[in-house]
Amino acid sequence: MKFDGSSTTQSGGVRVVLYHEENEVVALSFKLEFPCSNNTAEYEAYLTGLATALGMGVRHLKVIGDSNLVVCQTKGSSSLKEPSLAPYRAMAQKMEERFSTFEIEHTPRSKNRFEDALATLGLQIVFEGYGAKIEVSKRKESIIEILKEKFQEEQCEEDWRNPIREVLMKEGEPAKLKALRNYALVGGGLYRRMPGGILSRCVGPEEVQRRLKEIHDKTCRSCGEISLYRRLQRAGFYWPSMGKDVDQVQVRCETCQLTADREESYAVFVNEDWRKPFTQYLVEGVLPQKHSK
Repeated sequence: MKFDGSSTTQSGGVRVVLYHEENEVVALSFKLEFPCSNNTAEYEAYLTGLATALGMGVRHLKVIGDSNLVVCQTKGSSSLKEPSLAPYRAMAQKMEERFSTFEIEHTPRSKNRFEDALATLGLQIVFEGYGAKIEVSKRKESIIEILKEKFQEEQCEEDWRNPIREVLMKEGEPAKLKALRNYALVGGGLYRRMPGGILSRCVGPEEVQRRLKEIHDKTCRSCGEISLYRRLQRAGFYWPSMGKDVDQVQVRCETCQLTADREESYAVFVNEDWRKPFTQYLVEGVLPQKHSK
């Protein structure tokens, strides 16, 4: 799937192209009749493509897009700071789970010619296959509103987020509101404000287990590069016991333990004694060389 979105001060445009391995092409174009930013339009295009693929029964999907922001946030290499994009990222994460295999990669805009051409219905362009089906539609509401009921998250009675939601949704006591100042409701979802203005989506008990397993399984052999806890943060997830749960997962994983042992042994072998400069000064009177100005 390839996607592209653009916007003006009053509206936006969405283009999606789905390629089948048998050279079949489905191209969709939507005119968005509501104000949106460029980033919002890119997410509108991305979610429209995912919804279309799921509706067609696609279970294995590779996505190619020229929006660096959408691609990086989907991969978890970029944090979310814009509240207006929070509902889009949350919906994207729910939809991506529906595919058996899913991957996404960034491509330069110059290689997205077909999708760019759909903005003005430029049909004089070479594309894969022998033909293309192009539909142009108007949409007066966001893709989030269209998909909200279909991908609505079920709430359980023991969900830790429920008491916080209740306080934020009504005029509660000032003391309670002050204690929850780092939480916010965005598009009906609960988020926690992290240092640096990052918004992390608060997830419930069922999703916690899925996300822990999903990200651990993907990154288990490379946990030395970036910790599992940090990967969950970058993916935009939060729950109160996240640090404790991550430690338990890694303690039970033999691969994580083996990696940690190797790193510890390597560090002990190659690192010099941090006390050496001090002992040299005390025993031999050797001072560090002055740095040149």
